[in-house]
Amino acid sequence: MWPIKHGVFALIFAIGCGPAQAAAINFSCEQEDMMTPGWSGPLSISYQDGQVTVASGHLNFTVPATGSERSGVVDGVEVSAKGISGAAEIMAAVPEAQALLDCALASLQPEFKSDADMLALAVPACLSKTAPAATPVAMQADISIGLIPNKTAGTPDVIVEISRSYMNGPALKLDTFPRNCAVVVP
Repeated sequence: MWPIKHGVFALIFAIGCGPAQAAAINFSCEQEDMMTPGWSGPLSISYQDGQVTVASGHLNFTVPATGSERSGVVDGVEVSAKGISGAAEIMAAVPEAQALLDCALASLQPEFKSDADMLALAVPACLSKTAPAATPVAMQADISIGLIPNKTAGTPDVIVEISRSYMNGPALKLDTFPRNCAVVVP
């Protein structure tokens, strides 16, 4: 999987930089993660007073965050986008890193067990098969939200990337890609 700093989100924000003051904004996502079997429930995100709160059946955390606005010219067209990003250490109800790694490795054929990309693809399926640890687990949580103007829809297109990395045990990262996220219009 690609880290948060790569992919579409990085392209949006590589255009330029400048601070922006973001007002309170809420988002809803149709599905909490497109990659993890069983994570089909909705996801809600709220950004207010310098905090992003993420809530769903499997993700619940709050991290400090900042808003930004970027603009520039792409292919001769003026483009501007807004973003929100946050990060902090959190405690999460997830499987222990070693149990998740063991499950993922057991699902791979021998020739793929040392392939980091194949391992990253195997981990989401194991989230649904491996019981959460008895106590919450320390993780580093990162969230990036991109808002791209959509003149046709009247509300911006929303791209959300969430990454949680284990602080202890094997180096594992849980990337979450919610589906069909939108700004909640009051």
